[in-house]
Amino acid sequence: MFLSVNVLSGERMFYISVFNPSSPSLAEMDTLFVEHNGYVSIDAAGFHRKVENKAIQMRTIPNLGIENTAIQLGDPTAAPQRTAGRSTPRLEYDFYTFEQGSVDVYTYVLPTFTLSKGSWVCRT
Repeated sequence: MFLSVNVLSGERMFYISVFNPSSPSLAEMDTLFVEHNGYVSIDAAGFHRKVENKAIQMRTIPNLGIENTAIQLGDPTAAPQRTAGRSTPRLEYDFYTFEQGSVDVYTYVLPTFTLSKGSWVCRT
């Protein structure tokens, strides 16, 4: 691709490198979290899919967290659950990155666990 620029001394052409893949299309990326400056920032409530079971349900907590909505992963007063296998409760996020290879994953968490059964608010 080239870029034509008019300057006082006349027209000049510059060749520039452009990354414009045919896939995924802009429409396909509309629902994805997309890398920007080497990072993919994902808000917890923006999940694309969730897998739950009777014992472990995801709960949205409004007015909490950086993005103003947090997710509580199950009932903290419930008995421990075995969570191995394909049916493990989880949230899934679709994202697009411009690089390939290994990644570092950082999560920001905050305590939402109840201190007593029957209370849905963490008391300090």
